[in-house]
Amino acid sequence: MKNNLKFILAAFILTAFFTSCEEELIIYTPESSYAQLGSSNPITMSENLSSGTQIKVLLGTADPSNGGTFNFNVTGDTSRFSVTPSNGVIEFQGGAIESMITITPIDNSVSDGNANLTVSLTGDNIGPGGTGLSLTSVDITIVDDDCPTLIDETETWISQYQDSRAAATEVQLTKLGENQWYCPTTWGYNGVANFTGVAGYAGLYPFDVVITLNPADNTITVEGTSSWAVGGTGSYDPCTNTFSLAVLDDELFSGGGIDNGWTLTGQ
Repeated sequence: MKNNLKFILAAFILTAFFTSCEEELIIYTPESSYAQLGSSNPITMSENLSSGTQIKVLLGTADPSNGGTFNFNVTGDTSRFSVTPSNGVIEFQGGAIESMITITPIDNSVSDGNANLTVSLTGDNIGPGGTGLSLTSVDITIVDDDCPTLIDETETWISQYQDSRAAATEVQLTKLGENQWYCPTTWGYNGVANFTGVAGYAGLYPFDVVITLNPADNTITVEGTSSWAVGGTGSYDPCTNTFSLAVLDDELFSGGGIDNGWTLTGQ
């Protein structure tokens, strides 16, 4: 009997000892629902990414049936991107625990460098548990995909009319004003002689033009300096340093002219 009492007493003491050594398990239950980002890792995307990038926002709640709304803002150059939803409010429909913020870059034709922006949840009850300590903002970099416009009239340019009879011709541009240059020939100094097979036209009717560049979108206007030399509209590609026209309009020849394409490329 004494041995049994000793065993029971020892078991009781051991149980009390181990129970006192256990850590108390605390389960944190926030008083209200909260919103947090799915990730705060920095995001990089190209300016020409038409689909944009989506930022996942998660709803933390014991009962998602009531949904919820939370606010956010985006800081940065607003001319470089658009935001959905545009009102700065994230809505969780009843039963949903995920929502998205979409940042879509605006692809322009200007070499304006990379754009940096930050998407941040704002107001109360943000971050895990509504503490606001983490997963409340994310940085995004939009990488510029345009080349700088560097038109150097002192370098050699190759004028190429899109006709098998027209030879590539080296020319020098003359700067006339801001974003405007004179080009001494488009289809070559001997273009008309080559087109007609008449050597006497060599050096005549060179189809010289004035090029005007719109730097906002890199479109160009090309105007001939003679009444028969109409010209046309086209574009400038700063990455290849090339002016291009799909149709260079002329009225020199009967039947409306040749009207082929033309390129002018800096070397």
